[in-house]
Amino acid sequence: MTIQKTALNETHRKLGGKMVDFAGWDMPVEYSGLRLEHTATREAVGLFDVSHMGEVMVTGDDAIQFLQSILTNDVSKCAIGQAQYNMMLNESAGVIDDLIIYRMKESQFLLVVNASNKDKDFKWILKQSEKFQKLTVEDQSGSWAQVAVQGPKAVELVCEIFPESSDIKKFRFKSLDLNGMNWVVARTGYTGEDGFEIYGPNGGVVWVWEALMDKGQKYGILPCGLGARNTLRIEAGLPLYGNEINDQLKPLNIGMNWALKTEKSASFSGQKSLSEDLKLNKGDALKKLTGLISLEKAIPRDGYRVLSLDKTPIGVVTSGTLSPTLNQPIAMALIDKSYSNETCLIEVRKNLVESKIVELPFVSKK
Repeated sequence: MTIQKTALNETHRKLGGKMVDFAGWDMPVEYSGLRLEHTATREAVGLFDVSHMGEVMVTGDDAIQFLQSILTNDVSKCAIGQAQYNMMLNESAGVIDDLIIYRMKESQFLLVVNASNKDKDFKWILKQSEKFQKLTVEDQSGSWAQVAVQGPKAVELVCEIFPESSDIKKFRFKSLDLNGMNWVVARTGYTGEDGFEIYGPNGGVVWVWEALMDKGQKYGILPCGLGARNTLRIEAGLPLYGNEINDQLKPLNIGMNWALKTEKSASFSGQKSLSEDLKLNKGDALKKLTGLISLEKAIPRDGYRVLSLDKTPIGVVTSGTLSPTLNQPIAMALIDKSYSNETCLIEVRKNLVESKIVELPFVSKK
């Protein structure tokens, strides 16, 4: 399979980015070093290329009715200029993907899906749309570029490029014109810090990147790769598809009941299976997504078993890393909700490592 490149590929190479194959895309994993990039985002501002994400545009009079039938959240509550977290479920209530939707107009929505699921998602969405007459579903992934500007100084920086973005609130966005091109500037992100995700045409993204890098020098900006993006999201306790979420796990098994709106008037794919589980469990989650801090030097990795102090299996590590902020090994894990002890054991290869159970996130944004 031919590896795909974003419009910023040559820019990454000129900056010395260490390139890797990620979900079929040639992407930078780091530039100056993971720890430096991570710290820049936590303390100043980091700039990320996330143009590998998928974009699907849904337009038409049946758009809301259609989206209500495939998404778990209540799309009718999403106002024009607002973003909303969502999940798509199969009939068994396994998670096909988690995504963000942006309501562009009264009957137009932009769906941003995970890069690794883009083709699978579009085929499934297109199939589900066949029963709706007044609807257009387009895979526009090849037309969009996306950069993320994240960190405590991100807002001040972005306002220098897009002055009208100063009053955009969390999970809101504006469509803004710059250099004769239209851009979507959204107060969203995947690092746990404040900041924006900027969507626009491939033909203009190099200019925007270079403008942000130029004006960002006084704020301590660094270009950041996928490595820092991953450590940042783990510290922030944000789930990743393929780790915390997959099509074999129901939202109840990953503690994400909050994204389910089973009371909305329209039924959605997987709702019948969900409703049966909710009734059986009185609305409670079966598992909880929690944080673990290793009390030893061993770094927990996804797939490692989590045991009670009497060595009974209670869960599994879904993501693990050495936290650059805390300078401690940390992990996210799915464990039995009934387990109430403050410590547990992680099976790291042949060793049992004592770990402290903590609430997510590990690090709160500044």
